[in-house]
Amino acid sequence: MDTSRTPSELDRRARIGARGEDVAAAHLADLGLEVVARNWRQRTGEVRGELDVIALDHATA
Repeated sequence: MDTSRTPSELDRRARIGARGEDVAAAHLADLGLEVVARNWRQRTGEVRGELDVIALDHATA
């Protein structure tokens, strides 16, 4: 965590990020993709991280 930012600034940045993810997921859905997961986290093993949006394109799947 970046300790140089105030809690209110971190909250603001989190809200902006969440809104951006919402816009991205809506855009993918508008293109005909199926959004199957949001904020999926890999927590085991050596590789850890998060995918904000997972979507399927049934035309190519």
